[in-house]
Amino acid sequence: MSPPHRETPESQAAGLMTVEMISGLLASTDPRELGEKLTEQLRELTGARTVLLIAHRAGNAAAELLHACPARRATLFPAEELALFCPEQTPEPLPRRSEELPPDHPLRAALARAGVQSLLRFPLRAGGEPLGTLLLLDLPVLDRMDDAVKAVTLLSPPMALALRNALARQQIEKQAREIQRYAAELEQLVRGRTAELARSNAELEQFAYVASHDLQEPLRMVSSYVQLLAHRYQDKLDSDANEFIAFAVDGAKRMQALINDLLSFSRVGTRGKPFEPTDCGLALDCALDNLRVAIEESGATVIRAPLPTVAGDATQLTELFQNLIGNAVKFRRPQEPPRVEVAAERRAGEWLFSVRDNGIGLDMRFAERIFMIFQRLHTRREYPGTGIGLAMCKKIVERHGGRIWVESAPGKGATFYFTIPASA
Repeated sequence: MSPPHRETPESQAAGLMTVEMISGLLASTDPRELGEKLTEQLRELTGARTVLLIAHRAGNAAAELLHACPARRATLFPAEELALFCPEQTPEPLPRRSEELPPDHPLRAALARAGVQSLLRFPLRAGGEPLGTLLLLDLPVLDRMDDAVKAVTLLSPPMALALRNALARQQIEKQAREIQRYAAELEQLVRGRTAELARSNAELEQFAYVASHDLQEPLRMVSSYVQLLAHRYQDKLDSDANEFIAFAVDGAKRMQALINDLLSFSRVGTRGKPFEPTDCGLALDCALDNLRVAIEESGATVIRAPLPTVAGDATQLTELFQNLIGNAVKFRRPQEPPRVEVAAERRAGEWLFSVRDNGIGLDMRFAERIFMIFQRLHTRREYPGTGIGLAMCKKIVERHGGRIWVESAPGKGATFYFTIPASA
């Protein structure tokens, strides 16, 4: 019968310290704080002259010294030599005495330069991943370190787990800082681009307004003289001359209409009224009153649902409804009276308006083009106009903080949708 095992005072002390260390290590969240606790307590436990905690990653030759105890020994090995202690670089077991290393072993020269005579190496792994290496250098009584070795070996799994958690937290915090930095840079870039775009738009609007305004007078003069020619010399010249005069008069009228529309378009952003609570039902009433003649002549029917009150420019909202309903009346199918339905519904902080018609519809390939200024899908002979109405609608809706789009198919009518933020 073997004699009962007797614990030495050193092994009892090591066991007590091991329990305390495990609790403290698992509570650490910062790799350097963890390194400081770990190296100090292991130096106290083993009596080693120096304790180093080295962090490294699988497949990475670089190594980082997390902590040295005492701190003045942090420069014991240069950075390129720290990696030599990692198991991936030196996988074979290391002897406890440096003099037992082969003469050509790279660690022997490094230990000699540092004046290290003995060492214990403890690889730290978690889930098979190499995370770091713990080095105990210049132990006092090397042949009687079994209890200390057992204690450190017992500590290795929780040390590796704590190191992995701390390194992961450090990486997460680093990535969070990078994300915050990128977000700040992106926000600054967006602000700069937004300001630049706003400045450019303002300059373009001002240019359009000035150009259109300044063109009014010379065009008015040209138009007056052309109409005077038509009135005075009508039927006094040959048929070609009469046709040329008619072309000139028509061109002057169309130019006048284009300039007027361009002025109106430029005024949406620069001459708009401040927003105030606006009853969209009243805005629709004004639009229908303006379109009364066209509605009566076409035999159109306008069906309306209750409309909300929103923060907006009453004049521009009237123009918005007038353009959409006017298009529904204009682009009607032959031999079929226009039918227009106007409605609105509340959706997630905004009002969704719809203007549905039974007209000729359009190919969805042109669903974006129709909102561009002076873009037309039909000739002037088929459908008169300047091609600015839907561009005006888009600009009005965007000024009100919304968006506008169309859903349609050729011969099956069209539904124009637009949104306006709901009043608080």
